[in-house]
Amino acid sequence: MNRLVYRKGVDLLVAAIPLVCAACPAVDFVIGGDGPKRAQLEAMVAAHGLGDRVRLLGDVAHEDVRGVLRGGHIFLSASLTESFGIAVLEAACCGMLVVATAVGGVPEVLPPSIMRLSAPAPAALAAAVAQAAAAVAEATRGDPRAARQAWEQHRAVAAMYSWQDVAARVERVYARAAAAEGGLYERLCRYSRTGPFSGIIFCVVAAANALLMALLELWAPAASIDVAPDTHPGAEAGFD
Repeated sequence: MNRLVYRKGVDLLVAAIPLVCAACPAVDFVIGGDGPKRAQLEAMVAAHGLGDRVRLLGDVAHEDVRGVLRGGHIFLSASLTESFGIAVLEAACCGMLVVATAVGGVPEVLPPSIMRLSAPAPAALAAAVAQAAAAVAEATRGDPRAARQAWEQHRAVAAMYSWQDVAARVERVYARAAAAEGGLYERLCRYSRTGPFSGIIFCVVAAANALLMALLELWAPAASIDVAPDTHPGAEAGFD
């Protein structure tokens, strides 16, 4: 359920799908999305005679995504770069076992019990899919609890990404950043190590920002600005 573009790993899929189909006769692929790389997928399907194993859905309407995801067991994300990966999270919410490339922030999205990680290479990705297929087959063989397990996974993922949990994690990140920030000199030292040219640019911007903040402090001192009240649970008693 992604745009069929280079950064989403379509070239990687083109190389990995024939390997998976050769190793796992029971595994078929349903690919949702459209884009400039669709022609490469179609050429791969024709070249390897996989017309009955690989189905290209094209664009999928938002309201139909859940139905498509619930029809499968494994979600494969072959992205080459990804800051987070909403599609991965949506698939996990639908009870799917996720196989994803270990790029960007993807390894932090879900625990190993729900997501298997792979290097962004055709053989490694194919092996990860084969292992996931074997795990799914073992877990669902004659098991009447499969549907209930999918629902339990949905609730577990929903609990991981409740707004309260997300807000708490963001707050922890800001607290750590504030504690480790140090003075201007320490920040300039860190910025200077980012590269021979980028370091100079970052240092100039940081110094200019510090000068601007000093001027703003003279114009409107921080002590004269109202501080928002604490809204943590239990703090309401301190409200007027």
